[in-house]
Amino acid sequence: MALAAVVMARPGDKPAYLHAYPIQVVSVYDGDTFTCDIDMGLNIRLTNQKVRVLGIDAFEKRDPGGLAATKLARQFLTDSNLILLTPGKRDSFGRVLGHVRNSNGLYLSAALTSAGLVTGRFADTALVRY
Repeated sequence: MALAAVVMARPGDKPAYLHAYPIQVVSVYDGDTFTCDIDMGLNIRLTNQKVRVLGIDAFEKRDPGGLAATKLARQFLTDSNLILLTPGKRDSFGRVLGHVRNSNGLYLSAALTSAGLVTGRFADTALVRY
């Protein structure tokens, strides 16, 4: 049986952000990029989708803090029994851009930010560097 979850919309949210889909993580590239299978429901599964976490710019693997960001993301994405992806558009590299949260409602972007493992946060389309 496929699971689907609905994220409560906030005022001003676009319809693309109303749905969250369970994912199965295949691999983690770095703190804000990973590959997963997305369960769209009704026996529809998108496999091997590269995902870029919206809202943050985590340290790259080669940067100081990069290995820690990758480790935190891997732990976050594999320790929970349910990870939900709220997808948006695709970027110029073909990655799905989306918000990622666990079954406790904690967002990966917030976990990385509170651990000091991001170089900046995106406000709409502009990157705000720390």
